Amino acid sequence: MDRFSTTRFLCTEITQAQLTAVSNLYRDNPDYWTSIAGASPTPSMVVKDLEAGEAGRFPKFGFFDAHQQLIGVCFLKPDFLARHVWHIEFFLVSGDLRGTGASSEIWQGLERWIQSQGGQWLRLGCVTTDARALRFWSKQGFTDLGRWQGRILHQAVTLQLKFKPLAGGSLDDYLQCVPNDRFGFTA
Repeated sequence: MDRFSTTRFLCTEITQAQLTAVSNLYRDNPDYWTSIAGASPTPSMVVKDLEAGEAGRFPKFGFFDAHQQLIGVCFLKPDFLARHVWHIEFFLVSGDLRGTGASSEIWQGLERWIQSQGGQWLRLGCVTTDARALRFWSKQGFTDLGRWQGRILHQAVTLQLKFKPLAGGSLDDYLQCVPNDRFGFTA
């Protein structure tokens, strides 16, 4: 089982065994879902999320504090759209930890782990109406690519696409690997 740790947190792959803990985390931190779907997450969303991870489609990490409480999750897609490009599907740290540096600490540990697994580029989409998340990803060194418009959870959304090189390289180098991410790409 893949894992890494930071000064304050243990990060390990999560499975169906943590279904209740993930359900509670989602329930207690509905911001992401309300920004995309206009509603709180349902128990079936948790089951679907964890089943996709166990089917081997992409790793799902849980972040645990010193008391072994689940305080966050991250879903990854390695080799997404191109080799060595890792897509950050979902990154959530409990709202109780806002302002403590926990999100940055966990993210930096995760970024190092991704690089150790061969990741050379990071990619994500951030809901354009989530100013706090947009600031967080910019502080983590991500650069804007353009906007993606489409549907998530049956709702129309606009995402700000962002990327970050882990092994050097420019935007032009990235776009050679992932030409679909050219500015203005709309799905």
